[in-house]
Amino acid sequence: MIEIEAKVKVDSLEPIAAALKDAGAELHGECMHADAFFDEPNGKLKKVGSALRLRREVYHDGEKVVLTFKGPKEKAKFKVRKEQEVEIYPGDIDSAFELIGSLGFEKIFEYEKKRQLWELGECFVCLDTAPLIGMFVEIEGPGDEQIQKVMSKLGLGEIEHINTGYPKLLKNKLRELGEDKEKVTFDG
Repeated sequence: MIEIEAKVKVDSLEPIAAALKDAGAELHGECMHADAFFDEPNGKLKKVGSALRLRREVYHDGEKVVLTFKGPKEKAKFKVRKEQEVEIYPGDIDSAFELIGSLGFEKIFEYEKKRQLWELGECFVCLDTAPLIGMFVEIEGPGDEQIQKVMSKLGLGEIEHINTGYPKLLKNKLRELGEDKEKVTFDG
């Protein structure tokens, strides 16, 4: 599957949620993500612009675990990359960590974020809050035109999108703060 998304930093998610409601978007739910990223000891995935992530999504009525491989970013207006995902039974998350380790990968970074997931037209709109770096809107869709249309409907059409993932944004902020952490959570 090809992932095409735009990400913008915002000061508040409330006006975006209101614009989504006004546009007739459907709220799919709210959850907490706990993301763990892995790489080979020599950093091969990072060197080629790829990522291996194990995500635990915790909802008010249950949870979901997804293992994702993200290929290198392609040159495009928005962030475009190949993405492969497989859902894992939540009770098997410890086994998934062990399996990833057995394949020679090491956990290199972990972080949490809160997310609201909306659907508008052909796009999914994520309202994200991450510790240290604040609030973001991600819009994922089948193509640039659909994403741009949703950005415009939400009043985000003139805001420059960010092509950097949350792990790098968080690591940059940690560096700026003079902190060397492998895990960033809302608790500190």
